[in-house]
Amino acid sequence: MVAVAIGVAQVIDLKTQLKNFEAVEKALTEKLGEKGAKKLISEAVYFISIGSNDYMGGYLVNPTMQQLHHPEEYVGMVIGNLTQAIQELYEKGGRKFGFLSLSPLGCLPALRAANPKGNEEGGCFEEACALALAHNNALKAVLTSLEHLFKGFKYCNSNFYVWLEDRINNPSKYGFKEGMNACCGTGPFRGLFTCGGTNKVTDYQLCDNADDYVWWDSFHPTERIHEQFAKALWDGPLDYVGPYNLQQLFFFNKLTSIADLVDDPESDTQQIY
Repeated sequence: MVAVAIGVAQVIDLKTQLKNFEAVEKALTEKLGEKGAKKLISEAVYFISIGSNDYMGGYLVNPTMQQLHHPEEYVGMVIGNLTQAIQELYEKGGRKFGFLSLSPLGCLPALRAANPKGNEEGGCFEEACALALAHNNALKAVLTSLEHLFKGFKYCNSNFYVWLEDRINNPSKYGFKEGMNACCGTGPFRGLFTCGGTNKVTDYQLCDNADDYVWWDSFHPTERIHEQFAKALWDGPLDYVGPYNLQQLFFFNKLTSIADLVDDPESDTQQIY
């Protein structure tokens, strides 16, 4: 695999976010009491979106990391850290989880522009897409396992890869005009992260109507894409979200998981799919 040069924003790492949750847990206990805090924590939905920066910033641009770890091994490390975080949240009382799977990373304008095998047609960066698919498949397997192991564990997992790939390749089918180029940026596919003067670049291109575009800038989809997928997450079909959608997690108080059925073999309650 060849290292590429792309700019990735700084984010709050997973360990720090878990520590922040501990602070929230403490504050809730002080305000609501132990019983009230536990009830709120158990009824909350924990939405997790993780992986893009790990692969784009931690692997694709890092030749040393690529030498130390094969792609499959690195994916295992990312999924292992995520699994540990899920377990910690579960131990603290979390029972309902939502997950945003990875998009086709290699089709981001930034990755198209940095593609070492790129051509005039602007093909996606295949190695990046392969990492995203491997991550999504590993996450799916882990969640299936946790559903069997953890009583009361319920989740909503998305198929963001296929959903977004379809809009990238067939933008007009969904009311868009452009699926490859970003609305804002510079260079090939407007894939250089310069929108709004980022990286001290004052000369950048900006489209007339962002709603016509799948991509806002070199890394991020437009608001219209986010709105469409938010609706799919909320009450979408099994093609894109399952085994529950977010609406079911928020409003169904008596959902039955596989683990629940194992604990109560005489139950005739059916899981919602």
